[in-house]
Amino acid sequence: NKVYERLVIGSLPRTPYNLVSFEEIAKNPDIYRIAAQLVNEGRLGFDYTVPEHTYWMATSNRATDRAGSFELHTDLINRIVILEVEPTAKGFCEHHDGQLVPEIEALLKHFPELISTFVTSAKPVPFASPRSIWRLNQLMVNGFNPIKFKFAKQLLMGCVGEKFGAELRAMCRAIHKMHDIDEILSDLDAYKDRVKQAKKDTEAATKCGLIVMLAKR
Repeated sequence: NKVYERLVIGSLPRTPYNLVSFEEIAKNPDIYRIAAQLVNEGRLGFDYTVPEHTYWMATSNRATDRAGSFELHTDLINRIVILEVEPTAKGFCEHHDGQLVPEIEALLKHFPELISTFVTSAKPVPFASPRSIWRLNQLMVNGFNPIKFKFAKQLLMGCVGEKFGAELRAMCRAIHKMHDIDEILSDLDAYKDRVKQAKKDTEAATKCGLIVMLAKR
């Protein structure tokens, strides 16, 4: 078939010492069958033999991620090493160091579990992930305000899902409620009641809000 011919004729290496990568191996049945034969048998049909010191690498979503992938067959599972990669808030913040708006960075540092809100057993709905959080970050860099924009709630629901969106809006409302931080710091006596109230406030949204306001100074 066309996939077979394209790989055999134009893509697969002919000389030793190679690292070959397949993307989304468990989504395309044709690619999966070809990759499995290369790994299992060291050849592809009668037209191609894998050179010495050739190594295979592949990426794929899990079947439970509902991204269109299927379960790997046991013959291939038993011949490869599978590394499960999970996103973390710490890794995301480090990777995008200096690129995140303070609101998102503060939220992820206080609620690291929000880096992924996907639920495998639920009906598929928008959810937070490194991809969708980064997309939201870009919107906020370009002026989107999670509480002042007319359709902010709906946009957040459609971008990062209900849980992440609700926590972000709660934090932004806390920031708006606390008044201007520069004005407070310039005259602590005049705002001593507000400062005392902030000290006693145990709400995570308020704490995140204070961090954001200080980070923006």
